[in-house]
Amino acid sequence: MQEDLTDNDYQDLPQDNLGFVGNNDQLVGVDYENVSTGGKTGEPSPTIRKIIRWLVYTAAFLVPLFFSSLVYDNLEFNKQILLIVISGIGLVLYLIDVIKSGVLSWRPSRFYLPIVGLVLAGIISVIFSVSRFSSLFGNASTRSFSFISLASLAVLFFLATNVIEDKGKALKNIISVSLILALVYGVLQIMGIYLFKGVFASRAFNSINSINALAVLAALSLAIFSNKGTMTVSDDWQRWATKGLRYLGFLLALFVIILVNWWVVWAISFCVISASVAFSSAVGTSSHKNSKMILFAVPMAVIVLGILLMLVHFNWTSLKSKFPVEVAPSQRTSWQIARSSIKSKPMGIGLENFSIAYDKWRPAAIANSVFYQLQFTEAGSEAANMAIEGGIPMLLVLLFLLGSYGQSLMSQIHKGFNLDKSNPGFWAASLGILVAIFLYPLNLTMITLLILFLALHSLEMTKKVNVVNLESNAKYSFVGSLSFIVGLVVVLVAGYFTVNNYISNIYLAKAAATKDHNKAVSLYVESVNADPNDDRILRLLSQEVLAQLGDDLKSGLKKNETRDVYNSRIQNEVASAVNISLRATNVDPADSNNWVNRAIVYQNLINLVSGADSAAINMYNEALSRNPNDPSSYFGIANIYLTVSDILRKNITSQQNTSQANAIKSQINTDLSKAEQNFQKAISLYNNFGQALFNLAVVYDREGRLPEAVKQFEKLQAANPSDPSLAFQLGLLYYRNNQKDNALAAWQRAVFLFPDYSNARWYLSLIYEERGDLANALIQVQAIQKLNPNNNLVQQRLAQLQAGKRTIPPEKVLDKKPL
Repeated sequence: MQEDLTDNDYQDLPQDNLGFVGNNDQLVGVDYENVSTGGKTGEPSPTIRKIIRWLVYTAAFLVPLFFSSLVYDNLEFNKQILLIVISGIGLVLYLIDVIKSGVLSWRPSRFYLPIVGLVLAGIISVIFSVSRFSSLFGNASTRSFSFISLASLAVLFFLATNVIEDKGKALKNIISVSLILALVYGVLQIMGIYLFKGVFASRAFNSINSINALAVLAALSLAIFSNKGTMTVSDDWQRWATKGLRYLGFLLALFVIILVNWWVVWAISFCVISASVAFSSAVGTSSHKNSKMILFAVPMAVIVLGILLMLVHFNWTSLKSKFPVEVAPSQRTSWQIARSSIKSKPMGIGLENFSIAYDKWRPAAIANSVFYQLQFTEAGSEAANMAIEGGIPMLLVLLFLLGSYGQSLMSQIHKGFNLDKSNPGFWAASLGILVAIFLYPLNLTMITLLILFLALHSLEMTKKVNVVNLESNAKYSFVGSLSFIVGLVVVLVAGYFTVNNYISNIYLAKAAATKDHNKAVSLYVESVNADPNDDRILRLLSQEVLAQLGDDLKSGLKKNETRDVYNSRIQNEVASAVNISLRATNVDPADSNNWVNRAIVYQNLINLVSGADSAAINMYNEALSRNPNDPSSYFGIANIYLTVSDILRKNITSQQNTSQANAIKSQINTDLSKAEQNFQKAISLYNNFGQALFNLAVVYDREGRLPEAVKQFEKLQAANPSDPSLAFQLGLLYYRNNQKDNALAAWQRAVFLFPDYSNARWYLSLIYEERGDLANALIQVQAIQKLNPNNNLVQQRLAQLQAGKRTIPPEKVLDKKPL
């Protein structure tokens, strides 16, 4: 029977056991404890390995906690930057160590191929992506599955698997402490106790992401904090401290889960806590210890509590009412979009491009809801995201990862998890993340934890190290040198773009924070110069230039400015707004938002630039080709036709030529007809589109179809019974349609809903006067006078009614303009 070696035995092993047996044996599997890490030539540098190890520990500790106010995207972007920096430095140091020692060593792992598969599937997705820049770096708050994130995580896995020497004991402690701190900070935020000011002083903010994301993390943490062997220490006082921390983490996690009380979170909780019990039992059975019923007490209590709270629909209203509601496409909708996406783009639409797929294939039923203007950036689950963004290759890699994980898990169960009490909790947590992939979109914290958990499992499963002596063969030396050069170039290129993206995001944060249009434009320009491929910044810049143009048109000439200089400045701003919006569509032509933004720019220039109306309509049609179920684009087209008809109506009085006037009238009728058609299309997609219903009534009014206009407003009022402005407008239409009793009732309702509504009281006083009820007319004007004490028109009418004079009739109610 073979006996286990002791620490002293390791030191006595001959040097040949390192794998350097002559020049013919280059690749040898040895016990990883047997590999010396001294600083001699031909051996890895202990200093470099220690630095890399601490880089891994830093990533493990900071990713769940890291955020910053320096940049606009203050959460996921910061975590991504952290991972890129740590992985890049770690990789360069590892390659330097390999070149310096002439030795390449690595621990075998069943998870190498799935993780490399993720990276390769990511490369395929980028190649076929409809927006490559987004796929490479991510955008806004969605960066967890960008290619650079996947590559950084793959490097992190490799480094963690190959530089950690204590089977992951320190890494487990670091992860546990980090999760506890993340939960502590999250709960403090929930309770309204803010450690940081500014944008972070919000109950809805935490270092993970949304409240639901924090709850999912809490569910995963249950497996770790319910396991007695999670945090391994040597001293008695440290055992007591870690025991207290573990209890704290468990209670905080349970608090967040109960607060959210969502079936997805409970499902993950039941999964991880049941797995933790089962896996701990496997350790107990193998070691003939810890197989007591007490193992089941706490988990069973949590499961029973969860079932009870879901059955009674427990809702902690006093706290939950203070949080924004998190919405996402349903699982059914997500997979419907996935099926359509795979049929059209089997290789994927591109990493982090779910929003584009959502626009193109979302069901029309979503447009007919309050979410019609929302563009979701993630599916209801990460599995659906992977199917849509990575296509068939990414789904195959996911299945491969699940298969590799299942094989490894069964092997560890058979071995009793190496009789290590800390292992079951982390295996249960990683299983929980794999389950969560099918229930919830994962953020960068969760994916990083999965990678670190897989690295821990690799450390547990093998004691061997594969070693290649690169200097024993010219072929190996060449490959090693080439790998170093390629790795260094890749890191430098990634670093260059990362630094520029970070600088751009800093300027973006400053631009968004300022209210000075001139200063904001300057900052947005700096942001674009640093990162010219972010179409979001270009959209914001174009809108800021429009706002600046509006201010300059209102203010007119500056002091000592000539008319020519002023006109030149206005023309430059017009050209800038157009060119910037054009540049956004060039950067990312697949995103309907860029075409809508360009349409809005042209729409705002209708009175300034000839042909802007046609250009705007064309842009809206481009947006509809990418987002066919968007009622907003039809609404925009209809508004343009309505605006143009109003402009023509103003010009018709200046036409002395009868034929020209008739041509203009014909064009007005055509524009009103097209406006009507597009408003109806918008309403058919979203039947409670208030502004479209309102504007359609305006079109009917312009066409002289008052009964239809009245019906439209009656629909609006039925859908919005508490809106006084609708009651007021309906009263005007009723009066024009000779429904004077209804007009009186509508204006009375407007005043009842909003007693300070001066215009409603004004027309109410006029209709009372028309009816000969001067007393009630006077009451209304007296109320108006209190609200508008310095209004001369009100003063005149007050004096007239107090004198008992009646002017209506012969004057007409609608001849009186609003106040």
